[in-house]
Amino acid sequence: MLETALIIILSFFAVIGFIECVLSMLETVSTAKYKKIKDISIVVELTGKIDNVTFLLNTLLLQAQRINYRDAQTRVVIRDCGLDEDTYTEIHNFCQENDNVTVEM
Repeated sequence: MLETALIIILSFFAVIGFIECVLSMLETVSTAKYKKIKDISIVVELTGKIDNVTFLLNTLLLQAQRINYRDAQTRVVIRDCGLDEDTYTEIHNFCQENDNVTVEM
């Protein structure tokens, strides 16, 4: 009984390991042609007045840091599509404190 349970558990982990190996090989093959990627940008278009814009920018910055593709640098680009003056000022101040966030018109 104990031997059967042990065999089932080891078989389960062997199957999981095999699946992980196959997925790793597929990822390597599918991303091989993207070796020249140097920068990744998250582009967000914003308009009007936005409450809690610093929370939004911090969240976007954290998401950009989570993207880990080889040695590529990830940055956040905010497109100004008619932002309120107060919101634009907050975003501009945030951009001065963080190098990975920029504003485009």
